[in-house]
Amino acid sequence: MQSQNAKIKWIQTPDGSQTLYHTEYDETYHSKQGAYSESQHVYLNPILPLIDDLQIVTVLDVGFGLGINWLVWVEWALQTGRTLRIHSLEKQADILTIPNPAVPCDQKLKMHLSDYKLNQSLVTPQVKAQMHLDEALASLDSLHQQDLQFDVVLQDPFSPQKNPDCWNEDYFKSLNQCLNKRCVVASYSVAKVGCENLQNIGFEIEKLKGFAGKRNQLLAKRV
Repeated sequence: MQSQNAKIKWIQTPDGSQTLYHTEYDETYHSKQGAYSESQHVYLNPILPLIDDLQIVTVLDVGFGLGINWLVWVEWALQTGRTLRIHSLEKQADILTIPNPAVPCDQKLKMHLSDYKLNQSLVTPQVKAQMHLDEALASLDSLHQQDLQFDVVLQDPFSPQKNPDCWNEDYFKSLNQCLNKRCVVASYSVAKVGCENLQNIGFEIEKLKGFAGKRNQLLAKRV
């Protein structure tokens, strides 16, 4: 399958889902060992016990990319009957024009993803989603001006080495303005810069077993 963007190419993963390799960043969007499974392992399952008492959950999806992290959360909301408010940050508008990756979920969810990428918003009885296409600091400033507060952050930009603007001190200070007192941050990365900057804004770092042989992943909670 050929991508519409010359900088990227599809990679089939063992769980039946696809990821993309981005030549500019020299990284894949998700694990080659299972894109959809990685999203569930890193960005959904460890968080659920910490938000079990919330009927309305607000999620900040940093690095929308292919939308797979977004999909697993929308799937969870529809399956559990919870209300989801999710805002996605993405600076590369052209990624929204790429066809959906293969994912092991039903057609209704795939249509929701298509509609979201096309309209940059989605409203259903259970899900309200909004896309923000800008640099991270500008998007965070806009969210802060709207007085939005998030329960969960899916911290999934490209790595600190390739995309430092989403891991530095200024980024986390701006992010902190948009987080409620019991916020949880999940990430595939346990790089020192991210851990230290999260600790500087009052988070306790926990390193969990990573996905598919990866040594660690991060779960951070307010101290």
